[in-house]
Amino acid sequence: MPKRLLLLPCLLILSALVLSACGGGSSGGSSSGSSGSEAEADPASTEIEEVVKNSSTESDPANCTKLNTQKFDEQLVHEEGAGAVKGCESESESEAAPANSVTVTNIKVSGSKATLEAAFDGGLYGGQTVTVAMVKEGSQWKADQITKITKLDKAALEDTFKTQLEATGEISDKQVKCITDGIDGYSQAEVEKLLLSGSSQPFIDLATGCA
Repeated sequence: MPKRLLLLPCLLILSALVLSACGGGSSGGSSSGSSGSEAEADPASTEIEEVVKNSSTESDPANCTKLNTQKFDEQLVHEEGAGAVKGCESESESEAAPANSVTVTNIKVSGSKATLEAAFDGGLYGGQTVTVAMVKEGSQWKADQITKITKLDKAALEDTFKTQLEATGEISDKQVKCITDGIDGYSQAEVEKLLLSGSSQPFIDLATGCA
């Protein structure tokens, strides 16, 4: 999973939407944990943990196809098909910072599929813990889908949005506050729809009224 983990393109959508409404213009280090001595001794679990660690903390466009499925790229950058892969690769080359570290726990392997929990320090998912579905394609394990937010830290998420929106230099402090206040009022289900749906519409809905 690319280090930005999904928000940068949609933060730009939010910025552009607010501007339009106003009449304006258009590898860090990593650490990981396992689910216990059994997981540590299991080669599949070790490989899966390494895939998640590398894809989350490295800035390498090749990871968009090597370590992610297209389905995962679509979820991350809110585009479909080949455009999602290109979007992921472009994001990987941007200046947005990857996660500092990711702690992987509760790895469960069943044949060519697996699930795990990943807790992020830094990056755009900093402070959040998510459940990730993995698949094995040939001999390579890949991230296939973030299925839910296991532990939601809305304060950390609001701070992420605030920092990234301010970094665009294109919208006012009042508009930034309007958007982050909107997140504060969201339920768990609404936050998951915003981050995991793979659609830009929830971001547009969030920004509506923040002109």
